Amino acid sequence: MININEKIEDYIKDTIPNFQKRGILFNCPVCKEVKCNTTKNSNKIYCLHCKKHIGNIFDVVKILEPDKANLSQEEITQYLKKKYDLDYLTEQDINRVFDFYMSLGFDLVPVVFNDKIPIEKDWLNKEHKNKEEWLDWFNDNLNFGVKAGEKSGVTTLDFDTKDIPEDLKKVLNETLLNITERGTHYIYQYEPTLKTTRIDEIKLDILNGKQFVVFPSKVNGARRKELIGKTINKMSPELIKYLQDKKATISSTTFSEPIDEEIKLEELEEINFNLVGEGNRNNFLLRLGGILQKQLGRSQLENVLGIINRMCCKPPYPQREFENICKSLDKYGAKDERELALKILVYLRIVGDASARDVKEVVGETKEKVDKALAFLVKEGYAFKKRSSYHVLKRIQWKDTFFDEDKLLDFKVPYFYDVAIFRPGDMILIGGQQKVGKSHVALNIIKQLVEQKKKPYYLNLEAGNRFAKIAKQLGLKDTDFFNATHFSPESIELEDKAITIIDWLLPKDYAETDKLFQHFAEQLFRHGGLLFVFVQLRNSGDFFAKDMVAMFPAFVCRYLYDKNAQGEETPETGAFHVDYVREPKQNRKRFIIPCKYGFETRRLTRTDELDMPAENNTITETKSHTEGIIEVNAESEQFIKETLGG
Repeated sequence: MININEKIEDYIKDTIPNFQKRGILFNCPVCKEVKCNTTKNSNKIYCLHCKKHIGNIFDVVKILEPDKANLSQEEITQYLKKKYDLDYLTEQDINRVFDFYMSLGFDLVPVVFNDKIPIEKDWLNKEHKNKEEWLDWFNDNLNFGVKAGEKSGVTTLDFDTKDIPEDLKKVLNETLLNITERGTHYIYQYEPTLKTTRIDEIKLDILNGKQFVVFPSKVNGARRKELIGKTINKMSPELIKYLQDKKATISSTTFSEPIDEEIKLEELEEINFNLVGEGNRNNFLLRLGGILQKQLGRSQLENVLGIINRMCCKPPYPQREFENICKSLDKYGAKDERELALKILVYLRIVGDASARDVKEVVGETKEKVDKALAFLVKEGYAFKKRSSYHVLKRIQWKDTFFDEDKLLDFKVPYFYDVAIFRPGDMILIGGQQKVGKSHVALNIIKQLVEQKKKPYYLNLEAGNRFAKIAKQLGLKDTDFFNATHFSPESIELEDKAITIIDWLLPKDYAETDKLFQHFAEQLFRHGGLLFVFVQLRNSGDFFAKDMVAMFPAFVCRYLYDKNAQGEETPETGAFHVDYVREPKQNRKRFIIPCKYGFETRRLTRTDELDMPAENNTITETKSHTEGIIEVNAESEQFIKETLGG
């Protein structure tokens, strides 16, 4: 898909009278001198005569056509699309398409761009009916497939030709259409009496399950346009009969659909191999090899162990690793030494790491034997030594799927839902000064989550915290959220797929802050979910150990009170000062979200969500969901750096 900024030179050529170009230089939209060129890799233009950047195509349109000076970027994009007949889907276009898909109840499949290959493994058993998720795919430049059959409630007739037989045309009743390069998709309401099949005689695929149709997308360089029509109709009885009377050529399958033939899984399940799991394979083969080595020669031993590795180990060792095990048996033949090495290996796997002295005490052997066994384990790659401790090498759990790694959350993240993209495993860091009401903010987050029918986990780390009183004032009740009090954050284990709020974190040693946040990051990796961490700020508004706290979170902000003309803090108004966003929605990573606190309701609300406009807010972006968010300009950013340390 073309980048609309690539049309900047064409637009200038078509708009400036007597356009000239000399080499890489062309007329400047401002001074009209032939002194302008395109900045490399930016699609912006710079004028040598004006000695400044003129801007991108949106800036140029506003300069050359003053009547369009107040148009939004989206409006200018639509104008240029029409002017140049561009193959370009804007955010407005795709929102309209996805709203239509939502109304129809479509279940989509993420597909490789410019192709028809699904990205997701086992896509037949996954469901994607969330518009936010679809928009995320669009931003990742993916194609979209609509599942055929009951999943999306549609039966699709896929014609590979423009020449549809006349007798079929007579019974093809009106419905939603998708025009492809070679033919047409007729999209009808789900018809359970038809099977997914191919009728080669009329070059037709009936797609009614275990298939998907790609639209609107790009396949093999050809754009599949938006759907034609607004409603999906039922097939006429005449059309159903026509299709049922035609002889199917072959049942259609997809590349990801398993073909069910003679071999049945239940037949294999009757055979019990007593499989050895991944964690025990090494011990099992070494022990068994030591026993067999007494009676078998080298080649016989390797053959027998090879069969056992393939039949009994799940998964079997790759050939190179298996050969290393056989070599280990050669080099370490003595039974007592082999048994000692295995005993030490098992112990190290249990405790994680241990010194040679610890190992000696546990196994009850002489220092000489223990040192020899440890040296063997290190040499053969089963363990490694770090300082005075021995550690077991851990096998990485590789996988060949990745699509679920960037799934979106299925709820709106309070206060930040429209400025950042959040995914399972993300950490949100919120700083607050002493007595600024961190617990009020935390409980307001819980209130908004409960209103979305979520049950979060609230962890209180502050002695004397009055969270229960705040919760009652907010109208929260027992069973709305889990809560606990805990004073050792380094020992916290998160719940699976939970939304957790930690209020508030005080490291025992600020030099160890990075390790504490690494612990939380590892917990999120294991358990998923979303974690809010509240921390104390300095009186200056800066983070303690600010370089360390920002290493792991996906979103970092500080909630600060506003100040009046006398420099006094005003608790009824404040703002989230966002310092970092890993995945912003609008390519901005620093901005301010103004809020207002209601002393009667105890509710903290974004000012753009209130009925009345916020006072003294200079709104720099007033489009749809970003209204009320103040973008940090260069002057504001300098103020943050100098005053707040952000």
